[in-house]
Amino acid sequence: MLDAPCTGSGIVRTRPEVKVRQSEDNLALLQGQQLALLRATWPLLAEGGELLYTTCSVLAGENQRILAEFVAGEPSASPAALAPPTQGDHWACAASREGLTFFPSAAHQGGFVALLRKTAAVPVTPRRPRRSRRV
Repeated sequence: MLDAPCTGSGIVRTRPEVKVRQSEDNLALLQGQQLALLRATWPLLAEGGELLYTTCSVLAGENQRILAEFVAGEPSASPAALAPPTQGDHWACAASREGLTFFPSAAHQGGFVALLRKTAAVPVTPRRPRRSRRV
């Protein structure tokens, strides 16, 4: 499990100071940390293993976009589909290819959760140059 550092945008209801602590510069810094943590953690995961990625943010820039960028650059990573909760009517949730975003409500805080699976990396074999035939 990787509980990545984030802006905390999903916990504003109970931590209103989060709104005034954040800036675009801080968001960019956090996004860099999130991607760096994914890249540092991934090699430690065994083939066939799963990594649960979470934040307490509801911002796509810290969640879906980070995972999409990571998966695009890591051939052995693939997002696993997660089903939104079906029990109870208090879940405000949006599903995407990358994961589930839970929006804050009176019943719970907001955040994001995604599951990545590590498959066998496809080895890239260099092509040999063709020999020219002499006539």
